[in-house]
Amino acid sequence: MGFTKYLAEKVVRYRVLVTDSKGKEYACIGDTTAEDSIAIEDTIRGYGAIFDAQDFAQCLIYFTDFGDEKEALAELAAMRRLLGEITLQKVKDIALTGQTATVTVAFTIGGEEGTDQMQLKKVDSRWKIVW
Repeated sequence: MGFTKYLAEKVVRYRVLVTDSKGKEYACIGDTTAEDSIAIEDTIRGYGAIFDAQDFAQCLIYFTDFGDEKEALAELAAMRRLLGEITLQKVKDIALTGQTATVTVAFTIGGEEGTDQMQLKKVDSRWKIVW
Protein backbone atom coordinates (compact mmCIF):
# COMPACT_ATOMS: atom_id res chain seq x y z
CA MET A 1 0.00 0.00 0.00
CA GLY A 2 1.38 3.41 -0.98
CA PHE A 3 1.75 6.15 1.59
CA THR A 4 -0.92 8.35 -0.05
CA LYS A 5 -3.43 5.50 -0.06
CA TYR A 6 -2.56 4.81 3.58
CA LEU A 7 -3.23 8.46 4.45
CA ALA A 8 -6.51 8.40 2.54
CA GLU A 9 -7.71 5.55 4.71
CA LYS A 10 -6.78 7.18 8.01
CA VAL A 11 -8.67 10.00 9.65
CA VAL A 12 -6.68 13.16 10.18
CA ARG A 13 -7.59 14.46 13.65
CA TYR A 14 -5.63 17.71 13.70
CA ARG A 15 -4.86 20.45 11.23
CA VAL A 16 -2.19 18.99 8.99
CA LEU A 17 -0.94 19.37 5.46
CA VAL A 18 -1.41 16.22 3.38
CA THR A 19 0.63 15.82 0.21
CA ASP A 20 -0.65 13.55 -2.57
CA SER A 21 1.47 11.52 -4.98
CA LYS A 22 1.78 14.52 -7.36
CA GLY A 23 3.12 16.79 -4.62
CA LYS A 24 -0.16 18.76 -4.22
CA GLU A 25 -0.84 19.82 -0.65
CA TYR A 26 -4.23 19.75 1.08
CA ALA A 27 -5.01 21.39 4.41
CA CYS A 28 -7.17 19.25 6.67
CA ILE A 29 -9.02 20.09 9.89
CA GLY A 30 -11.09 17.88 12.18
CA ASP A 31 -12.13 14.48 10.85
CA THR A 32 -11.14 15.13 7.23
CA THR A 33 -9.52 12.26 5.39
CA ALA A 34 -7.02 12.91 2.63
CA GLU A 35 -9.45 11.24 0.22
CA ASP A 36 -12.23 13.67 1.22
CA SER A 37 -9.89 16.65 0.87
CA ILE A 38 -8.97 15.63 -2.66
CA ALA A 39 -12.61 14.98 -3.62
CA ILE A 40 -13.77 18.32 -2.15
CA GLU A 41 -11.10 20.28 -4.00
CA ASP A 42 -11.91 18.40 -7.22
CA THR A 43 -15.59 19.36 -6.81
CA ILE A 44 -14.82 23.05 -6.31
CA ARG A 45 -12.27 23.22 -9.14
CA GLY A 46 -14.56 21.25 -11.47
CA TYR A 47 -17.41 23.64 -10.78
CA GLY A 48 -15.14 26.66 -11.32
CA ALA A 49 -13.97 25.40 -14.71
CA ILE A 50 -17.50 24.64 -15.90
CA PHE A 51 -18.79 27.99 -14.56
CA ASP A 52 -16.08 29.87 -16.47
CA ALA A 53 -16.95 27.88 -19.61
CA GLN A 54 -20.57 29.05 -19.09
CA ASP A 55 -22.00 25.53 -19.23
CA PHE A 56 -24.56 26.21 -16.54
CA ALA A 57 -26.51 22.96 -17.00
CA GLN A 58 -23.29 21.06 -16.21
CA CYS A 59 -22.68 23.37 -13.23
CA LEU A 60 -25.75 21.96 -11.54
CA ILE A 61 -24.15 18.51 -11.17
CA TYR A 62 -21.79 20.14 -8.65
CA PHE A 63 -24.67 21.44 -6.48
CA THR A 64 -27.21 20.01 -4.10
CA ASP A 65 -30.45 21.58 -2.87
CA PHE A 66 -30.69 24.09 -5.75
CA GLY A 67 -34.49 23.93 -6.04
CA ASP A 68 -36.02 24.82 -9.39
CA GLU A 69 -33.60 23.98 -12.21
CA LYS A 70 -34.73 26.80 -14.51
CA GLU A 71 -34.29 29.41 -11.75
CA ALA A 72 -30.90 27.97 -10.78
CA LEU A 73 -29.69 28.17 -14.40
CA ALA A 74 -30.86 31.79 -14.65
CA GLU A 75 -29.06 32.68 -11.38
CA LEU A 76 -25.82 31.07 -12.57
CA ALA A 77 -25.97 32.94 -15.90
CA ALA A 78 -26.63 36.24 -14.11
CA MET A 79 -23.74 35.63 -11.70
CA ARG A 80 -21.39 34.90 -14.60
CA ARG A 81 -22.44 38.08 -16.44
CA LEU A 82 -21.95 40.12 -13.26
CA LEU A 83 -18.67 38.57 -12.06
CA GLY A 84 -16.95 37.53 -15.25
CA GLU A 85 -14.27 34.85 -15.11
CA ILE A 86 -13.28 33.49 -11.71
CA THR A 87 -9.82 32.04 -11.11
CA LEU A 88 -9.64 29.70 -8.14
CA GLN A 89 -6.30 30.14 -6.41
CA LYS A 90 -6.49 27.77 -3.47
CA VAL A 91 -8.88 25.58 -1.50
CA LYS A 92 -7.83 25.51 2.15
CA ASP A 93 -8.98 24.88 5.70
CA ILE A 94 -11.30 21.97 4.95
CA ALA A 95 -13.38 21.33 8.07
CA LEU A 96 -15.44 18.14 7.95
CA THR A 97 -18.33 17.29 10.26
CA GLY A 98 -19.93 14.01 9.31
CA GLN A 99 -21.33 14.38 5.79
CA THR A 100 -20.86 18.16 5.58
CA ALA A 101 -17.78 20.30 5.02
CA THR A 102 -16.82 23.96 5.17
CA VAL A 103 -13.87 25.16 3.10
CA THR A 104 -12.16 28.46 2.47
CA VAL A 105 -11.62 29.29 -1.19
CA ALA A 106 -9.15 31.92 -2.39
CA PHE A 107 -9.96 33.36 -5.82
CA THR A 108 -9.39 36.21 -8.25
CA ILE A 109 -12.26 38.03 -9.98
CA GLY A 110 -11.51 40.89 -12.35
CA GLY A 111 -7.99 41.24 -10.98
CA GLU A 112 -9.22 41.49 -7.37
CA GLU A 113 -8.27 38.77 -4.89
CA GLY A 114 -10.67 37.50 -2.27
CA THR A 115 -11.67 34.57 -0.09
CA ASP A 116 -15.01 33.02 0.73
CA GLN A 117 -16.31 30.03 2.64
CA MET A 118 -18.25 27.33 0.85
CA GLN A 119 -20.46 24.63 2.34
CA LEU A 120 -20.49 21.14 0.85
CA LYS A 121 -22.52 18.03 1.55
CA LYS A 122 -21.75 14.42 0.70
CA VAL A 123 -24.59 13.07 -1.46
CA ASP A 124 -24.46 9.49 -2.75
CA SER A 125 -20.71 9.28 -1.97
CA ARG A 126 -19.95 12.52 -3.90
CA TRP A 127 -19.19 15.96 -2.49
CA LYS A 128 -21.58 18.67 -3.73
CA ILE A 129 -21.73 22.40 -3.11
CA VAL A 130 -24.73 23.47 -1.05
CA TRP A 131 -26.77 25.98 -3.08
